[in-house]
Amino acid sequence: MKFLTLEGIDGSGKTTLYNRVKELYQETGVEFKEFPGEHFFKNYTKDLKDSEIEELHQQDKLKEYVDSKKRGIKVLVGDRGDVTQKVYNGTQETSVESDVVVYLDIGLKEAFKRMDVRREEDNLGFEKEDVLKEKKELYEKILRSDSYKYKTVWVKILGNKYEVEGEVLDLEGMARYLLGLINYLKIEQSV
Repeated sequence: MKFLTLEGIDGSGKTTLYNRVKELYQETGVEFKEFPGEHFFKNYTKDLKDSEIEELHQQDKLKEYVDSKKRGIKVLVGDRGDVTQKVYNGTQETSVESDVVVYLDIGLKEAFKRMDVRREEDNLGFEKEDVLKEKKELYEKILRSDSYKYKTVWVKILGNKYEVEGEVLDLEGMARYLLGLINYLKIEQSV
């Protein structure tokens, strides 16, 4: 099974793109999961220590991955994944590594503009300029490392457009690009 994740700082559009691709995908053999998932939220309590929360994240991702694999799923698409876990939790080794990472590279001003529009409360304190800048730098450091540089698709966010492989696409075009990538991974698993 292949594991494809959408990664990026808060406000980059991961969930928007994830939801559109999920809505468009009609074939079997592919599952879509948001992380953290159901297992995490069933077991999370505010009194957990950081190390316990980290372990819960690891168990959550591994459980979803193993369950999908048992059902014969060819491609698991994650809204966030191992890179987000490394960036936001400081995880060194994750229970499941992405086979393909789609990184939504957005500037800080644009990210804040998007977060202002969605008007969600920042309960975790990540939506501050210095924090977001640090997280963006960490994403890019990790994704340029030997472990990730050959399995990362860099997508530059330009307002409401996506630039990938020299093409500028709208949300629909970017979603269709990802559908093609998912189908390629699915076929690769079948041979």
